[in-house]
Amino acid sequence: MSLDMPYLIDVVLDLPPQKNVVALDIDRVTSALYWSDTTQDKIFRVQLDGSGTSSSTAVEVIAYNLDTAEGLAVDEINRKLYWTGTD
Repeated sequence: MSLDMPYLIDVVLDLPPQKNVVALDIDRVTSALYWSDTTQDKIFRVQLDGSGTSSSTAVEVIAYNLDTAEGLAVDEINRKLYWTGTD
């Protein structure tokens, strides 16, 4: 959905199966969507143009040693990804 247009556009991405997505953010510099799944304890990334949206090509950004990422933010200026979590 585009919020900066005078009309709304639905964008449907064929994402891999998710269990409990609780946080997401968009990187407007690279047009990427980041999200965390607290059941899988992973952070994923996919391009908003639809590339990399099959379960075999979605990128696992953080896949190890992640304890329940409940908040997520992309720092577009300094090119960093921040998350909050619980143990």
